[in-house]
Amino acid sequence: MNLDAGRALIHKYEPKLVVCAYGGRSKYLESINGPSESEVMSAWLVRTAQWEPDTGYRFKIAVWERTRQLPAPSNTRQELLNIFDLALERNLKRIAIVTVGVHVPRTATYVAKHLSAYEKYRVLSPVLFESEEVLLVADRELYGLSVQTLRDSKSFARSWAREADGIQKIVRDV
Repeated sequence: MNLDAGRALIHKYEPKLVVCAYGGRSKYLESINGPSESEVMSAWLVRTAQWEPDTGYRFKIAVWERTRQLPAPSNTRQELLNIFDLALERNLKRIAIVTVGVHVPRTATYVAKHLSAYEKYRVLSPVLFESEEVLLVADRELYGLSVQTLRDSKSFARSWAREADGIQKIVRDV
């Protein structure tokens, strides 16, 4: 859903730069020289973008290459730091972050934590989008059943509990 929502937002807002899953690989993928999540998701996005040829618009994708190393394990916290650093490097101020609804509150908590704790990021203006809502606005008939099925799933309920626990840990710095 995140990629479909990202694609819908790209078509609507025509950003200068797009980033998909900007973080490192698991130890297993490193051991087999497998691709980064960013490489796989970026390739899918380019393949499925379906641009109108006469618009002239083409986005650039910043890909987290498989050989790039992180100073810390890849997770939501670190990916946001990577994205914020990339925005500063490219002199971008407005950042759209797209994630699934169950993950929005924890992502927002990290955004607030980073903006509060690191002065250099305070020039940025991150905006958070919930994938499901973006898709419902884009085409409720096409995505409505999928969104409802996701929201009613046991997996969603389990994830919600884990996300809530994660939020309190972020706020408490534990």
